[in-house]
Amino acid sequence: MIKMCRLKMVMAKVFVVFLLSCLGCTQKGGNEIEIVDNGTKLVFNISEDDSNGGAGQMKVMSALNNTIVEDRVVGEEQHVLLNNGTMRLTASLVETSARMGGGRETVKTTFAGNRADVRQTKAQTVLPANVKYRVVLYDRATTPSTFVSSTLGTAGTPLSIDVVKGKNYDWAVFSYNDANDPGTSNTTVPSDQRDLLHINGTTGVIPGAPGDGTNVNVPINAVLKHKLAAITVELNSTAYPATITAAVATLGSANYFSNANMDVKTGTLSTATASTVATPINLTPTTPAAVRSATYYTASTSTIGTFSVVLNSLSILTQTNQVKTQAAPVTFNWGNVVPVAGRRYVAKINIQPVRDISGNNFRILSTGAAPYMFYNNSVSGLWQTMHSASNFGPTGKVGTTNLNWNITVRGSGSGSLSDANTGNYKMIFVGYATGLTSNDVVQLQNFINGGGTVIFFTENPGSGTDQSFYRYYVGNNTSYSGFSTFGNFTQDPVLNGPFGDARGTSFGNQSSIGYGLINYTASSMNVLAYADGSSSNAVAWKSWDSELFYFGDGGMLYTNGPFMISGSPGYVPQIASWSGRGNVSNSVVISNIVARAISRLSQ
Repeated sequence: MIKMCRLKMVMAKVFVVFLLSCLGCTQKGGNEIEIVDNGTKLVFNISEDDSNGGAGQMKVMSALNNTIVEDRVVGEEQHVLLNNGTMRLTASLVETSARMGGGRETVKTTFAGNRADVRQTKAQTVLPANVKYRVVLYDRATTPSTFVSSTLGTAGTPLSIDVVKGKNYDWAVFSYNDANDPGTSNTTVPSDQRDLLHINGTTGVIPGAPGDGTNVNVPINAVLKHKLAAITVELNSTAYPATITAAVATLGSANYFSNANMDVKTGTLSTATASTVATPINLTPTTPAAVRSATYYTASTSTIGTFSVVLNSLSILTQTNQVKTQAAPVTFNWGNVVPVAGRRYVAKINIQPVRDISGNNFRILSTGAAPYMFYNNSVSGLWQTMHSASNFGPTGKVGTTNLNWNITVRGSGSGSLSDANTGNYKMIFVGYATGLTSNDVVQLQNFINGGGTVIFFTENPGSGTDQSFYRYYVGNNTSYSGFSTFGNFTQDPVLNGPFGDARGTSFGNQSSIGYGLINYTASSMNVLAYADGSSSNAVAWKSWDSELFYFGDGGMLYTNGPFMISGSPGYVPQIASWSGRGNVSNSVVISNIVARAISRLSQ
């Protein structure tokens, strides 16, 4: 059903104004009287519907709740290894909303419908300021209603359209979501290969009578809907990270898409007809330069049996000024793509490094009491995660050459960290009940200061050596305070990584006994989680200038603890329910930290 707009009734002369940049209806109360002196006009607030066209497959939540449309990966990822296995292309088909671009402000309070049909809408965004649109009015004094005017508007600029008191109008707004005039036609317009937007409704009878000496503004909130399905081809080297310097790609067929004509008054599309496009893909560079994309539009809802993209050649420049190339063509196929108006499929090809973890390239030391550390045991959640081909390895979420981790496991005895700086370690897990000596503290500090990654969860903050360790990073006045079952993760970007976005989720405390830090120097740390009900008890944090990650718990279990992963054989980190709370994300956070450490390996 096409959603309409909400009218604000005001006495006076009548006029219509469309405001594309307005965030919501300006109504202060029902049928408010407002005397103005600029005639009788309609006032339109215009925004873009950022929902999924009513499809139930996507997770779309209301903008009234400050939430966003979530992407959904369709089908299996495809991996192709290049450059002797040191680089890979990971292709996926992602379903999302049809809205283009990012960073546009969300409409927080909007309504749709005429005065008899007022209802809340979903995920509305403000159109960019340069978008052109047309407002077409039809006089309902005749059946069918008769064309009155077509007026060009620009998003962000008020548009006034004179109307007559006592009359009732059909109205329609359409745009191609770009800076060009969409045309003066009041009958039909072609869909073409453009992002056609439309909404229509009726004004109701304009208040007053001609010559009564009053002025009237009638605001109408028009939420433009995407009339076509979109399919985007995207190359993305953000994860490398690298800049795409050259790329040549082609479509597998020139006949994937279709056109139709749209009735301007009603928004109805005619029967779709085949549209032939050039097969070379015009991959347009964006900001950042790590992304190039091209978007196609189709009016048909017929299934595309196989959608193919051929990446013929590729060149990227890494942050270390290394040139990486792909010379032989690679074909990616996606089956049964079903176009739906208002939805977008993104055929995304991610360009990713494959890190060599062999030998001493990524040696790991784990200390502490079994089985709570990173331990070679079925109850160790992190062990299971890191030995799963779904998570790591050539086809894992994080590309590594293999799953042959070089791990040294030691118990909780003193001196377990004596070779921290001579053992070629890249990452150290300091686990539950690790008995730190003064020399261990020095060794650990030197390792961290040299660029190593440490995940620290001894759960022994009252120990003198533990105190000397963490006070070195967060201040000599730092003390500790207990917390029970949960902490609340903050919005720190460290929490977002290849295994998921844990920002705003919960930190589960194994055995419900743990200790956070208080009275610390706030500028010395990035707080990752506070104790439940606290804004000062830091139960997880990262040193602001190093790769030290401190957790106020002592467990890494998944069999009876909050390290939430899927079952065999995937052992995929999850944000899942534990101990009565549904968004516990320990495994996602820890796995993202491991991925972060791997990403720091040279290429």
